[in-house]
Amino acid sequence: MKKEYIHECITELINNRQDPQSNSNAVLETALFIEDTFGLVLNDDEICEENLWTYNTIIHFVCKNLGIE
Repeated sequence: MKKEYIHECITELINNRQDPQSNSNAVLETALFIEDTFGLVLNDDEICEENLWTYNTIIHFVCKNLGIE
């Protein structure tokens, strides 16, 4: 999987979040998106704002879990 594809997907996610003001909803929406789009299975400890809130943290998290530098 190419890093450009990951960036495109995450940009689309950020632009289309249903309720970006609600942290818990946005984090859960992001976790579900990542599992569906990239085939990752997230554990409860990974589903947090630290990993899934901003564009940069999401990119870093996904690339790290896919083994892409």
